[in-house]
Amino acid sequence: EALAQVENLLERLRKIDPRMRAVVELRVFEGKTADEAAEAMGCSVRSVHTYWRFATHWLSKELGGEPPS
Repeated sequence: EALAQVENLLERLRKIDPRMRAVVELRVFEGKTADEAAEAMGCSVRSVHTYWRFATHWLSKELGGEPPS
């Protein structure tokens, strides 16, 4: 059930912006650094940080927690 919830959240995040899901998958599930994620995504590290910040705040809100600072 937890895995289904994670997939549902990731799919909803993808609908907002596929890059958001990609950065979460790369950083969380593949353990890549921001530099490695940027290289894999073909974008800047700054963009990865922006996607990551949005995604973590959105996911935290959706899970009913406090957004990371």
